[in-house]
Amino acid sequence: MDKRAGSRGGGGGGNPFLDALEKLKDDYNHMQAQLSSQRAELDKMNAEKEQLQRHYMMYYEMSCGLNMEMQKQSEVAKRMTALLQSMLQYAPHDAQASTIQAMERAKQISLQELQQLTAASQAQQMLGMTGPMAAMGGLGGMAGALGGPGGLNMAAIAAAMGAGLRPPAPPGGGGGDDRPAPSSSRQSSSRQRSGSPAGGEKKPKLETEDGDDDEIDVQNDDPAGPAANGKTGGRDSVHSGISSSGASTPAAAAAKNFAAQLGQQRLPLAQLDPATRMMMQGMMAPNGKAPYSYRVDSTGNLAPTMFPPDALTDPGVPKSVKAVHDLPHGEVVCAVAISKDAQRVFTGGKGCVKIWDLAANTSAARARLECLEDNYIRSCKLFAEGTHLVVGGEASNILLFDIETQKEVAKLDTTAQACYALALNQESKLLYACCADGAVVIFDLASMQEVARLPGHTDGASCVDLSGDGLRLWTGGLDHTLRSWDIRERRELSNIDFASQIFSLGCSPTEDWVAVGLDTNQIEVVNTAPGVKERYQLHRHDSCVLSLRFAHSGKWFCTTGKDNLLNVWRSPYGALSVRASESSSVLSCDISHDDSVIVTGSGEKKATVYQVQYESSS
Repeated sequence: MDKRAGSRGGGGGGNPFLDALEKLKDDYNHMQAQLSSQRAELDKMNAEKEQLQRHYMMYYEMSCGLNMEMQKQSEVAKRMTALLQSMLQYAPHDAQASTIQAMERAKQISLQELQQLTAASQAQQMLGMTGPMAAMGGLGGMAGALGGPGGLNMAAIAAAMGAGLRPPAPPGGGGGDDRPAPSSSRQSSSRQRSGSPAGGEKKPKLETEDGDDDEIDVQNDDPAGPAANGKTGGRDSVHSGISSSGASTPAAAAAKNFAAQLGQQRLPLAQLDPATRMMMQGMMAPNGKAPYSYRVDSTGNLAPTMFPPDALTDPGVPKSVKAVHDLPHGEVVCAVAISKDAQRVFTGGKGCVKIWDLAANTSAARARLECLEDNYIRSCKLFAEGTHLVVGGEASNILLFDIETQKEVAKLDTTAQACYALALNQESKLLYACCADGAVVIFDLASMQEVARLPGHTDGASCVDLSGDGLRLWTGGLDHTLRSWDIRERRELSNIDFASQIFSLGCSPTEDWVAVGLDTNQIEVVNTAPGVKERYQLHRHDSCVLSLRFAHSGKWFCTTGKDNLLNVWRSPYGALSVRASESSSVLSCDISHDDSVIVTGSGEKKATVYQVQYESSS
């Protein structure tokens, strides 16, 4: 036993087994410490990961928001561009070219301008943002991106929102069209009547007054004019407060209200912001003149027309016109016609047609044809041989007169409230009448019977002409449509929609061009050849275009309007050759067969005969 005890006591200080245990214990404690450290590091990394994920989500949402805002601003820019292009026609002619150039330059943004925009954006954001943008504080570091090529400057947007600017309405929407609504604008004008139709504008809608008759009113913008004739019932005239019970007529609309509408359509430069005003004023063409003729492509985009070198120098284009005769009709002259030899002029007014001999004294009419029972005459046409005259107007009947005997030889009933326009075929065997109910009635002048009725226009048919080959009939209406008809088959071939009512039209006798005069002060010349989409838009009238006539050569046409102007245009692209001004609205016109004489009828109660001059005066 003593040996075993001594053996245990002697080995107590150096047992290798215990030393190994102690070492394992120390290693275990060290590993535990490292594990705790790693767990702490892991927790820290997880916290950082969560923080990064939150940042990622924040920037992802910001990116989505910015992307949507960029798309929104891009769409706004497109709509604004379309709106500006649609409003360009209402701008003053002198400002149109500069506006187009300014719009093109506005699309060109240089790197230097981008840097300036970025610096300005950063400076404004450092000062703080107001309104709805104040909640987007996380965008403060994105100033560089916001001033990029997309044009999204949030500070500028915030300033605009704070200023209460309205977003642009899309083209064609309720607020994007500056054209006056025919219903509302003309309703107010129908309550301000005057006695004569010097305004000459055709009224598309009817007004009901006192619950009885439909009022069809025409205003006179002349300061002095005859008083109304006192009639309160029935149809007084197409021009002086007319009461009738039929369909609408294209009698002239109110001049004062139209001027107010025109003033609303044209935004004065003073109402624009300074930058836009300076841009528009500083972008004039080098010669100081703005384009007035635009070519319209198949997508509807406008581009200034480039005239050929001989546009105005061609010997067949008028260089000037000279007023050689004034024919004092005594009433507003709504219709005129000139004989083939340019020696006799026919003027239609209220209840009569007067015949004038240009070779004799023109201070008094040679003859007077009483017709239409004191109603206004809207159209008169001569037979090709010049022996008979057809008269239509604010009555249901069309009258046929023998010019030599000055006797009425036939009366044709349209069954409509009024007839606004007439056309004869080349042999003067068929008569085409445009009526207030939208129908086009065809009469056989041999049998004096109606042979066909062409339905199609949903509002009054206001103007008519035959194509140069005599195979197609073209009609324009207050329903904004231009329609073509096959004369032999008596069916509709095509129709073209316009933005406003059509008041006048003419067909080129030599080419496939049809020109229409619109309520919106402009003229559109359309190529009607199959498969061809070509159109010109002309802008040198300041009010509605009331009459239009092509020269027999086909090289030019003339238009007249409520702005007192007679314009002569080169066909088809509309180089303006001659511009003459009268003292009142010019309601009608005609051209002699040899294109040497133009005659116009006006609200000044007279007709004017112009000599066309093809040589420049020295």
